[in-house]
Amino acid sequence: MAIEEAYERFRPYIAAENEFGSLDRWSGLPIAEWLEAQGLAEDGRARLTLERPEGGLYDLTVRAVGLIQYGYWAYMRRIDNTFSPAVSNDRKEAFRFEYDTDTRSLYFDFNQSLLSWGDITLAGVLAELDRLLDANPCERFILDLRNNGGGDLAATRELANFVIGDQRIDRPGRLFVLIGRRTFSAGVSAAAMLRNNSSAILIGEPTGQGPNYFAGPRLVTLPNSRLPVAVSTRRTVSAPFNASQDRVEPDVRIGYTHDDFFNGRDPLREAALSYEAPVIATADVSASTLAGYVGRYRFSPHQALDVELDGGRLRLTIDDFLTVSVSSVRTTLYPTSETTFATEIPGVDVSFATGPQGATSVLVEWNGVRWPATRLPAEYLFPLELVGQGAIDEAIAAVLADSAHYATAVPGFESYMNRMGYDYLREGNTAATTAVFQLNVALFPRSSNAYDSLGEAYLVRGDTLSAVENYRRSLELDPRNDNAREMLRRMRALE
Repeated sequence: MAIEEAYERFRPYIAAENEFGSLDRWSGLPIAEWLEAQGLAEDGRARLTLERPEGGLYDLTVRAVGLIQYGYWAYMRRIDNTFSPAVSNDRKEAFRFEYDTDTRSLYFDFNQSLLSWGDITLAGVLAELDRLLDANPCERFILDLRNNGGGDLAATRELANFVIGDQRIDRPGRLFVLIGRRTFSAGVSAAAMLRNNSSAILIGEPTGQGPNYFAGPRLVTLPNSRLPVAVSTRRTVSAPFNASQDRVEPDVRIGYTHDDFFNGRDPLREAALSYEAPVIATADVSASTLAGYVGRYRFSPHQALDVELDGGRLRLTIDDFLTVSVSSVRTTLYPTSETTFATEIPGVDVSFATGPQGATSVLVEWNGVRWPATRLPAEYLFPLELVGQGAIDEAIAAVLADSAHYATAVPGFESYMNRMGYDYLREGNTAATTAVFQLNVALFPRSSNAYDSLGEAYLVRGDTLSAVENYRRSLELDPRNDNAREMLRRMRALE
């Protein structure tokens, strides 16, 4: 049976968002039981017909291996990281970089989104990159995410913060990101963040997953079969337009072939080294017209769209003010007429509606989907900006005014506010702590953790009755909450 036919038979059993994700998972999922059910294996053995690098076919019989043995060879045993970075392999080091003096290029292989890997920290690696950039001219910075299957979003943000806005590397025609079918989870977020906030050119295949995805798997035991299954517990949004993309598309699509492998070529790196940035044709627009577009706009109840003049060009920023966010946008606007602008983000265009006093609204169009934003007074502050200024009561009132939006459309808002409440608690501001936790309970009345935190706030303030009430409610919502059970036991002991 041809490999293509075997793939088509197996494809209905693959959980993937797009065909590239299916191809990636197909490479590791065909298990012995399925192969035998399809008549492709017998007694745990399968015969493969392979082609030699120099040509010619030969047969090879392979036997199935146990899961532990497979896990060791697939994920644990270290290999030489310099062997073709294009080859997908989970055994590579998390971080590797090299500077090429001939091409004046710095290549960074970011295989896992981790803050540390053994004794090596991401912060330490980025510090070394920083020193290397100071000491050497860099005409191409190539960030390789092809083997990045995810990890910690904090690492993704740390990497993005290093790259975005650094004039040594974040310039048109200088910053390149390599992606592919194995780019997944936090790796996809890294690609999306750099696309939406830098001058990065993406090269390779589409990612195996879209920029908005569910993560944080939690093991759940099914009640009847007792089989353990992993269920995602949170939604990550890396595309601020909240669209249902099933992939991040490259700007330059290039695959990796059989011949590339055996000839030791990496066509994606070659494409990055030979890339020439296109000249963007722009219209002449007066400085006074551009100045009329400068201001703050309401992109959503929690997102500000700000337009500023920077060196004679307009810069557009979309921010949700969440320190844990990966969905911000920063891009230069290139005028194509007096009211319309192209951006550095493929498929994203911007237009302004004007009145006697300048722009009245801005329209962001992303791949045919339109997102209008109305102009706000220059002094307008969004709720989380108010929090930063200590106006907690005003911020809470503003959030409650749009409670449905914050409860459903802001990923991670509950956990973000929970952390904020504990920050206030560590500062000794128990009034602000209680107010923030009360807000979380109002927005998320089915959250056991929200009631647990509010119970703790009341207990610290000495309001035992309210603490008991909230710990009880937390335990009702989640009978497995041992902390709530223990706190109730302690409070009964104090009576």
